[in-house]
Amino acid sequence: MKTAIINTDDISGGAAKAAYRLHKSLREADQESYVVSVNKVSDDNNVLAVAGMHDLQYAKSISLIQNELIDKNRTDLSDTRFSLPYPGVDLSEHEIIREADVINLHWVTQFQSTETISKLLSLNKPVIWTLHDMCPFTGGCHYTAGCENYTADCYDCPQLENNKYQIPYHVLKNKITHFKNSITVVCLNTWMARCARQSTLFKDSRIEIMPNSIETDIYKPFPKEKAKKTLNVSSDTCVLLFGAATARVKRKGFSQLLCSLEICMQDEKFNQLVQEEKIKIIIFGKTGSELEKFSIPLFSAGEIHDDNKIAELYSAADLFILPSLEDNLPNTMLESMACGTPVVAFSVGGIPDVIIDNENGMLAEPENAKALAGKILALVFDKTKRKEMGEQCRKTIEDQYVSGKQSSNYNRLFDQLLKNSKASSPKTESNKNNTCEEIDPYFLKISKHVAIKKRITWLSLLPIRIFSILLRLLKAIK
Repeated sequence: MKTAIINTDDISGGAAKAAYRLHKSLREADQESYVVSVNKVSDDNNVLAVAGMHDLQYAKSISLIQNELIDKNRTDLSDTRFSLPYPGVDLSEHEIIREADVINLHWVTQFQSTETISKLLSLNKPVIWTLHDMCPFTGGCHYTAGCENYTADCYDCPQLENNKYQIPYHVLKNKITHFKNSITVVCLNTWMARCARQSTLFKDSRIEIMPNSIETDIYKPFPKEKAKKTLNVSSDTCVLLFGAATARVKRKGFSQLLCSLEICMQDEKFNQLVQEEKIKIIIFGKTGSELEKFSIPLFSAGEIHDDNKIAELYSAADLFILPSLEDNLPNTMLESMACGTPVVAFSVGGIPDVIIDNENGMLAEPENAKALAGKILALVFDKTKRKEMGEQCRKTIEDQYVSGKQSSNYNRLFDQLLKNSKASSPKTESNKNNTCEEIDPYFLKISKHVAIKKRITWLSLLPIRIFSILLRLLKAIK
């Protein structure tokens, strides 16, 4: 069986890492698997990068809407990515796609549009979409921040300030027109599956729950004392670890983390241990001035791209804190548990599917910083409990999240879909230029309106700009 996995990146980013792990898992199971992406970083010969857009006018139309009507038009509800379903690269004539038995979409933002996905569906091959966030069935938001408009029509989106063009409504309507009921959906957990089943787009689709896998030969427990030594930390120091691609995104819960640690500092024993440097808090990923606002000394390990070094960091930690307010199936959670380090987290998204409270980790009521602090304190002061939980963490991963189980689940699904597939790919003329210049006419119309408005604004300000330049010239002459 030949599988074509489509993802915007090959190994950069959480979704890319998860998709690539599936690719490796299928390869290890003696299946032909290929990754088709726009951006390639790996040296894997089975990852094929394709060219992006070439039409400048098309690109300009898309960026104009994205920048002016979405990026500059967000409310305070969420700062998580909000994307148009464009640009789209037509892969329907790509050699790997034509030869594939099944097509597996993953995170395809700025790579696959509604129209190009429709072209993939026209090949009469099984198309499976593995959901790494909520964007596939919403009007553009990657996480809804509690909004349930996606169950209806995404009208009056609460994440956009001025929404006179009702872009999310038209995005979702376009998706329904092009591929409702034509795609098999794979969710990583029960929460995402529930959301997908409630969505107006996928409510009648086949929806399967199949979690990601983790490389248990890479992410494994290192001797804790040795791992701590590499960080210049004494063996009797309790290390608290936090990691995120960026701490600035609200849904990652960085502010909740700081609030919880401030509450922990009110505990006399915890405070004393911090002062004695017997508790150390380490953060990895992108961080900025946020760390300077905090009274507890925080050590930043920066961005780490080496899996073995990340595994060693998890092993050095006694506790991993995951304060996400919205999340799917965080790679960091699986990685930490695979290294035998228990996780304290809010009970949100797919996290409760993996963590059983007080057994292989601790779960707190969502957005309750005090409850999270209580869970942190309970484990900080109980070394025996941490050790027992760490062993259960590793067991959980080995039982449920190994690559062999993932490839077996996907192969079973692929086989079922192929048996139900009636025909092979239709024969069409080859188009060597993969650029797709198609865009819904409504969005082209919007881009023209915005462009005209920008020109009018620029012209109206022209006299002021000329006057300002003249004033500066006069001052220079004087």
